[in-house]
Amino acid sequence: MTHTSRLARVMRRFLRREEGSILIETVLTLPVLWWAAFSLFMFWDGFQTVNSLQKATYTVADIVSRNRSNLSSTDAEGLSDLLDFLTAGEAAPRLRMTSIQYDEDQDLYSVLWSCSLDASALPPLDNGTLQGMADRLPINADGATLLVVQTEQDFKPVLKLGIDAMTMREEVIVRPRFVSVLGFTDPANCT
Repeated sequence: MTHTSRLARVMRRFLRREEGSILIETVLTLPVLWWAAFSLFMFWDGFQTVNSLQKATYTVADIVSRNRSNLSSTDAEGLSDLLDFLTAGEAAPRLRMTSIQYDEDQDLYSVLWSCSLDASALPPLDNGTLQGMADRLPINADGATLLVVQTEQDFKPVLKLGIDAMTMREEVIVRPRFVSVLGFTDPANCT
């Protein structure tokens, strides 16, 4: 038997053997499976944060729209506490409520009052910043008011697997249901 035929026979025998293939497959696939499982958890955590913030914002906007009397800074603190209770995540959400009125002659909205309990992170709206978001505001009747409820919450993922830290934002625009203009008794105490 020649040296090359022996080598060919050894190679054929080696290629037919299957011992240890499960170990090699496990070593190759296990890191990918772990990465996929942790990534799915991270995306789910981000989705849960956005989803709970959205539902909580709609809840707060609905409560504000149903109010029959003027709001106060105490009401705003209570709504902020409710928002905190309804949202998922470690960071406390921030709330800004604004009442705006449309002027058809000038074709612009103006701020009647704006309340933000965390003015450094989410400052109260003024007429200048309101005009920057005019394209997101619905068409309204002359003199009619709208309530703009905006929330934001910081999201920091537990692991760095494709999602960076970010701020989730939600905005709901509603009409007051039972009064034409919803007032605010002490907007200066709101910040």
